[in-house]
Amino acid sequence: MDTLLDALERYINEERIPGFLPPGYRVAGMRLSQHWENFRATLTDEQIKNLDAIQSEESNFRHMEEAAAFRAALSVSIELSRL
Repeated sequence: MDTLLDALERYINEERIPGFLPPGYRVAGMRLSQHWENFRATLTDEQIKNLDAIQSEESNFRHMEEAAAFRAALSVSIELSRL
């Protein structure tokens, strides 16, 4: 069942979510990336290494939240389809 849920989550992330994002999303993402790039340019190698570790941990944490939200939404949609 996890394999099916993982495949559905990938499909939603790649094919469906982009259609629901607001028009300014892409520009905001590029702007945010530029801010991070500018900030990283001010850091030492050690600070960059620490920042990368923190960002990786945060990314994993956010992915767990998103996966739980997806599974909760899927569960609600299944329950609603039975009404």
